[in-house]
Amino acid sequence: AHSLDRLQGMVLDKFSDMPTHSEFVEPSTVNQEYVNDLTIWKESMEGKLFEVVPVGDSIQLNMFWQLPETLSKWKSDPSSYLDWLIGHEGKGSIFNYLQENQLCTSLSAGVDPYGDTYNSLFTQFKIEMVLTEKGLENFDLVRNTIFSYLQMLQKSGVNKEIYDQIKKINKINWETEELKEPSDHVVEITESMRKYRSEPEHWLDAEALNHEFDADLIMKCVEHMTPSRAITILLDPKFRDDEKSST
Repeated sequence: AHSLDRLQGMVLDKFSDMPTHSEFVEPSTVNQEYVNDLTIWKESMEGKLFEVVPVGDSIQLNMFWQLPETLSKWKSDPSSYLDWLIGHEGKGSIFNYLQENQLCTSLSAGVDPYGDTYNSLFTQFKIEMVLTEKGLENFDLVRNTIFSYLQMLQKSGVNKEIYDQIKKINKINWETEELKEPSDHVVEITESMRKYRSEPEHWLDAEALNHEFDADLIMKCVEHMTPSRAITILLDPKFRDDEKSST
């Protein structure tokens, strides 16, 4: 074990050359023209299907949407509402329907808290599924099920009772969460210090709890999740054979 003075000296020795807060250049200030520019992917990717050779042997369907920037609105965090509903596995959910029809074996949805998908320029929402052979054969049905569910959310609006339920569940999970490895904890706090630098009291709970309800922001995100704006990636091991035969 090292003393605090020794630990401080080690940190200063390794990290003293890093830019301070006053020297940091926020990317959005340099690329201001691209903040909330939801047409960045339009020409090259939106509404298109990409077939990819997977590393493993499972059939995967991934769908992405570029949404407005929500990092600065983290207290409202619209993605927590959307990923809870879209990724839900109970009766009436997307997964429940697909699984009962033997089309899908797993489904997850949400926003990864990383710089390339959750930043000051835009937010990327994704849905990931593992399909069965039957699901691949009925690919259009699977995709249209997703679109139909999103259209239902657009028409029904935001349900405050569901939001409150999600808020309670997240609070319980936060209060009963098992202790993490110290090194993992340090990494998470460091990332939070960068993202939420102006509110240190939330460095621990910014991404775990729901702080403010904003129905308009949630609806704004849902309205951008249309079929024409979806980026679809299909990963099928059979593409590996097609790749070999074409060479």
